Amino acid sequence: MTEELEQSEEFASDEINLDLNEQEQGETTWTKIPNHLLNGIYTNFPPLTKTEIRILLFLCRHILGYHHDKRAMSLSWIAEKLEMDRSRVSKAIQKLTKFDFIEKTSDSKKINCYKIANFRTKINTKNSG
Repeated sequence: MTEELEQSEEFASDEINLDLNEQEQGETTWTKIPNHLLNGIYTNFPPLTKTEIRILLFLCRHILGYHHDKRAMSLSWIAEKLEMDRSRVSKAIQKLTKFDFIEKTSDSKKINCYKIANFRTKINTKNSG
């Protein structure tokens, strides 16, 4: 495992511990979820499985919940935190990417970076071309 990935996992672990501390202190914290994601989930278009919804909400929490634009996370780390098989996580992320819920890129060290897709930008780009 690369040093950067280890630091990313340690950082994520620290954030999870902070969440638990906030809950113990009785503080309420919030994560804003874009309406287009919620619309896609409750209208069932495209149809998402329970696994895909769980992963999408997890990514929202760990990207938007910490006010990041994008975030490096390994599939193994996501699978571990959600107590899922890594291959299920991989397949779900492929579908979420295909339907433009998320964007997946890799940095120079081949670490996966995830971003919650902005539908308005994608629609405007498609309509202007």
